[in-house]
Amino acid sequence: MGWTVVQRYPYEPLGVHVTNEETVTCQFRKVELSNDFGTSEAMLMFYSQHGRCARCDGPMDDWARHEACKPGPRRFRSIQAPDLEVAMPSAVYVSGGALRGKEGQLRAAFLRQQRTKAVSGSRTRAEVRTLLDLQEQRCYYCFASLVGPGGSVNAPGEPTTCHEDHYVSLRWGGSHSISNIVLACVDCNSRKRDMHGDDFAQECLEAATRAVRKGLLRIHQARAAHFSRLVAVDDPSVSAGETGTP
Repeated sequence: MGWTVVQRYPYEPLGVHVTNEETVTCQFRKVELSNDFGTSEAMLMFYSQHGRCARCDGPMDDWARHEACKPGPRRFRSIQAPDLEVAMPSAVYVSGGALRGKEGQLRAAFLRQQRTKAVSGSRTRAEVRTLLDLQEQRCYYCFASLVGPGGSVNAPGEPTTCHEDHYVSLRWGGSHSISNIVLACVDCNSRKRDMHGDDFAQECLEAATRAVRKGLLRIHQARAAHFSRLVAVDDPSVSAGETGTP
């Protein structure tokens, strides 16, 4: 999922505790927005409109003011002490499930972007085009064609058919260099998630028909045997993490 620009506020959710049968308490900590996602404007408005400060019972019209409210006794010693606590009816909290789900997706995208900034390496468009040739314009994992309905790969105005997949994911220390990139169809890249490329490639090989397996082994071997062809110095670099059009 691409990063979506949203208004954020410096309060990260810590957890939710059941106060009684009808009320839950949502706990937050103060964070730096340069390192943490915090809370989106939509989520903050949900808590502000439906909740009250669990410490002073005042309205959540000014979150910064409630940071000074005296906290109650700690319920669980292993949980970090919250900076704010918001109480609301349990039924109302449950009704915000879809909003929290979207918030989780935005937070995951933000954290991925943060990891991407810290990762070394880059690749050029020429390198990506060479890789596309070595893979016969096929997905590295399932051998499906990466060519779109117009006869080209990721053409402007057409559906995306090709993703640049980090063979070793950024989460596990992979780089942006072409040595860590394979081209995959949208479905395979989505299913692979943070799996190591070796594991996912082997899983796909075992599930493939004999004909598809033969094609996959051919492009795997071509990439390994002609890896020096992936090095190109006469083309402007694609910025780290960018998915260029092959």
